Amino acid sequence: LRQLAHDWQHVQLIIEDDRDHSEQWLGFRVIDCPPESARKALDQAISQATEFIKQDVFAITSTSKGDVTVD
Repeated sequence: LRQLAHDWQHVQLIIEDDRDHSEQWLGFRVIDCPPESARKALDQAISQATEFIKQDVFAITSTSKGDVTVD
């Protein structure tokens, strides 16, 4: 996810870890962007992050169920 965030223009990814509760918090900060473009940049970053997380969760779920396929 951090690697994906390097390609975002005007949006900074913020990741906070709470090791006591095994949690991670994600945040998005718009930087150096005119207001009329800020919403579009933020929506795009959130959409890409959401798709990445969905794929990652699916891969973890599939692996834990033994649904791994090898090409």
